Amino acid sequence: MTHFEIGDGLIAEENGKGKAWLDEDYEHLGRVLRRRGVEIEDLVKRAQAFQVAVPSWGLGTGGTRFARFPGPGEPRDVFEKLEDCGTVFKLVRSTPAVSLHIPWDKPESAAELRRFAKQRGLHFDAMNSNTFQDQADQKHSYKFGSLTHPDRAVREQAIAHNLECIEIGRTLGSKAHTVWIGDGGNFPGQMHFRRALDRYLESMRAIYAALPDDWRVFMEHKLYEPAFYSTVINDWGVSYHCARELGPKAFCLVDLGHHAPNVNIEILQRQQVRRRRPRRRLHQALPALPDLQRAGRRGAGRGEGVPSRLHARPVAQRDRSRGVADGERGRAAARLCAGPPRGPRGAA
Repeated sequence: MTHFEIGDGLIAEENGKGKAWLDEDYEHLGRVLRRRGVEIEDLVKRAQAFQVAVPSWGLGTGGTRFARFPGPGEPRDVFEKLEDCGTVFKLVRSTPAVSLHIPWDKPESAAELRRFAKQRGLHFDAMNSNTFQDQADQKHSYKFGSLTHPDRAVREQAIAHNLECIEIGRTLGSKAHTVWIGDGGNFPGQMHFRRALDRYLESMRAIYAALPDDWRVFMEHKLYEPAFYSTVINDWGVSYHCARELGPKAFCLVDLGHHAPNVNIEILQRQQVRRRRPRRRLHQALPALPDLQRAGRRGAGRGEGVPSRLHARPVAQRDRSRGVADGERGRAAARLCAGPPRGPRGAA
């Protein structure tokens, strides 16, 4: 089997072809910005500080979790995913972190995986649990819920899985854990809304209690999927309520693709910044990488951002929406996540 990897020499060769034009354009832009009272080198430093964590599940080809259409060259295990993450990092220089999804990426040896990542200049960002699928070896099914299931045995199984993710993350050097559940109902009367939320908080308190002191937990909400009538954590208000109930290490993860039509994501983010002390974190969608997660450590706890995922489909759920790519809206939301403008042109 042929092994191909983009080397530093090839990258330098390709970059060298456009260096003269780049230098000329850079000098011109620097003069234009200087007339406006902005130093281009200050902007470069801010751009270099911007970091993104590549999600492991964004490295495959085709389909979603509902259908898989694999293609040649797709990574077959977590080590090959890290090789691809290393290539992405070489090309864009702003993606030194990787976000894993367990059990899809569960390693036999977390310590070995960490060494493998370090050799490629990578580290690990937030862990992600999976209680929205049944695994071959699990005892209880999540068909009718996981952290909110009426059966305590099912909830305890889901809690144990999240605790396992945290333990794996500790060995990998991660500092955060993301929880998304698919719990919900397809028709009225299928579930008791208040009791389901109470069970969610009970389960999350057990997960929260297991967090190391320097960790954070992100709760991801979604208007639909897989249930069509209701989901337990359906919007940012419910997620925010749960974060307040749990404590200062709990945060709302805002995904641009998980809202009702016409929701103003930008103002939503700013309102949450006002109320919380969020970590500066960004998830952004690109055609080849469905989710990218901001892994910025700078500015943590300053109230300058909100845990966010930005998708090109800003309506309900990206797998079931007709939304279109809106690059300007994505850039606007990214600016909000990155914090207020600085300098003479900064907003009051």
